[in-house]
Amino acid sequence: MYIDTHCHLNFGAFTEDWKEVADHCVKAGVEKMIVVGADLETSAKAVEIAQKHPALFAGVGVHPHHAPGEFDLKKLKLLAQNKKVVAIGECGLDYHVYKNTKYPNPAITPELKTQQKKIFGLQIQLAKELKLPLIIHNREAGEETLDVLNHFCKDDGQYPPGVFHCISGSKKLLQKILSLGFFIGVDANIVYSSEVQTLASDAPLDRILLETDAPYLGPGRDGARNTPKSVKIVARQISQLKNLPETEVIAQTAANAQKLFKC
Repeated sequence: MYIDTHCHLNFGAFTEDWKEVADHCVKAGVEKMIVVGADLETSAKAVEIAQKHPALFAGVGVHPHHAPGEFDLKKLKLLAQNKKVVAIGECGLDYHVYKNTKYPNPAITPELKTQQKKIFGLQIQLAKELKLPLIIHNREAGEETLDVLNHFCKDDGQYPPGVFHCISGSKKLLQKILSLGFFIGVDANIVYSSEVQTLASDAPLDRILLETDAPYLGPGRDGARNTPKSVKIVARQISQLKNLPETEVIAQTAANAQKLFKC
């Protein structure tokens, strides 16, 4: 059984056919998919479609790119209490400057970094309160992402379980992530990214989750819409890198997902 632990069937690219895509993926062996929100609107959509399809589960959270937008902790907490919600996220830090953004000032200012950290911290606290795992987004902010986690978990020394989605960064960062008990998410960019290949090779199999980030991060780099079915490509790449039977990779990553998300 394949499990895609991070996709966005709640996004505009799937407005017309999310159910058909989910059905097709189930028939192809992707039996469970976690649909992840990026703001309150897409988090609500994730919950909505998860309630309508037995193979879908939801993550609710506010992506750091949306730090300048609305953040309503009460609304997020209410969404998170739905029985189909299995995680808080995606949330974290993102210091990449996006060219295509709805926000008027895309620059990563000190003020924006502070706002991202505040919103991430509130979601860490929510995950701890509700005993839900975190789906952590880190882009070009690895050490500071760990700093925020350390800050909000230092009082009791308890880190919520979670996953560093779409793993990137150095081997040193990877070891710090693993030392805190987190999983890493590996996506179809493993096909062409030597950095991801190195990190996936170094990480133990029992700490790896399969992801797609669909409709993004397709294996072809051609801008075509990605779907959860590409977890099959991710599993194949990992099996080749680690010289393991593909069946072992599929079974272990599914067990990892079920352990973390209880789905």
